[in-house]
Amino acid sequence: EKAFYFGTEWWISVWTEAAESSIQFMGVWFPPQTDGQSAQYEYLKIYAILLVLGFICAFFRTVWIVSGGIRCSKKLYSMMTHCVLHSPMVYFETTPMGRLLNRFTYDAEILDVTLVWSMSMLLIATSWFMTAVVVMVVILPWMLVVLIPISICYIMIHFHYRKSGADLQRLDALSRSPLQTMLAEGIEGSA
Repeated sequence: EKAFYFGTEWWISVWTEAAESSIQFMGVWFPPQTDGQSAQYEYLKIYAILLVLGFICAFFRTVWIVSGGIRCSKKLYSMMTHCVLHSPMVYFETTPMGRLLNRFTYDAEILDVTLVWSMSMLLIATSWFMTAVVVMVVILPWMLVVLIPISICYIMIHFHYRKSGADLQRLDALSRSPLQTMLAEGIEGSA
């Protein structure tokens, strides 16, 4: 998808180079822009094709991510339901109903909303990064000397955050449970 975005930007630069003289691209001659609207139409046609291909790629990326999120959500929900329904009775006696509800709703929310959004952002950011790296390395090959240490530093920071991120998520889940337990007990008491 980002390749087509880069292609549109590149095509605009080719288009502007042909202000006074004709240019050749992939064996096809394009007239200079001074030839009027018919010449502009030829450039605009290629630009529109690149845009449409970019939109099609973005659409299929979105469909792929959402369908993957739905598959993950269905699988996790059926696995969670199976595990809870086949749990021994002592589990239900020691675990508050609010904590069970919290776990089900929180995990479903993470898969339905957060995972799909995160995967979409991951693919977009990765494609932007790869496109930028390719353009930088093509223009200035010595940029690899700078990019490799920066990438290693980034990976080290990433692993450091992931260790603390799991603990923060666990604390967040524990802080939600008392509220949902109190709400569930209040609803049960009023019935």
